[in-house]
Amino acid sequence: MKYITLILITLIFSCGGASPKEDPIKAANVEFSGGNYEDALGEFLAAIPTHGAVALSGAGWCELRLADYSSANTHFTQAAADSLPDAYAGWAFVAWALEDFQNAVNRADVVFRHAPVFTFSLDQTIGKNDLILLQALCYYELENYPMTVAKIQILENSFGTGLQNRFSPPQTECRTHSRRPDPLSNSGLEQEPWFVRVFGSGVSCRLSTVHV
Repeated sequence: MKYITLILITLIFSCGGASPKEDPIKAANVEFSGGNYEDALGEFLAAIPTHGAVALSGAGWCELRLADYSSANTHFTQAAADSLPDAYAGWAFVAWALEDFQNAVNRADVVFRHAPVFTFSLDQTIGKNDLILLQALCYYELENYPMTVAKIQILENSFGTGLQNRFSPPQTECRTHSRRPDPLSNSGLEQEPWFVRVFGSGVSCRLSTVHV
């Protein structure tokens, strides 16, 4: 009987009776939520062999917050096959930062197809409306003013329907993330908090104003 008890104790510890090592994704998520993006990035990168697209998406978001858009683009690209809404949302924001405006629009559309009421799992202040606003800004960069207005009207019905023919010509004034003036100046939408929520508190960007 003594030997049976010893065998059972051995099996319990060998099969996980002892405290298992913390899930690396859970640890990375905690670091990300605390704003420790470099530490979170290390955790996500280490978890890629075992957690695949989820870890790649997390790494991409860390790099987005660290303004390493090239690396973020690489990791989101690698995660793309799994069509994770979190990954495609991050990939859309990175495309905008890299001035790849049409792909930013397309990737946001992928998010809407898979998660019509999207909320980013690691930061629930970021959601569907941020992607709609992203699309509005991208359409403006692409000089598709009717779609710019249409997207803004989803967020604010009172935004004037005739404005698409009265936008000022695009200007080339350098800013942190955009080269054009702010198409939202005649709406009640605030753009600077959008930058801060998506790209992190280190970003300070206010686009020049469009008067129409």
